Amino acid sequence: MDKGSLVEAIRRTSAEEVKGSSRIDLLAKLIWQRALGWQEPVTEGGRESFIEHPPEPWAIKLVMEYMEGTPTRMPDITTDNSSRLLSLAASALK
Repeated sequence: MDKGSLVEAIRRTSAEEVKGSSRIDLLAKLIWQRALGWQEPVTEGGRESFIEHPPEPWAIKLVMEYMEGTPTRMPDITTDNSSRLLSLAASALK
């Protein structure tokens, strides 16, 4: 499932579910749901069952970047400064 499925989920959401909530609340709920994984109820022949949807990587990434910040790039230690970077790292561990 991709981000397009999120758009479809928003479109399928009934007016009753949106009533009393803002669109941003609905969007946050749907992203959180996609990050954790969810069960979709399905009725076939009068029997109700559930389709398991695993957590979606794009939603996990979005939540983690919001909570922890976007990761920074690590310095390239293959350049001339590698010995300097390694000595700085060693001194930081002391």
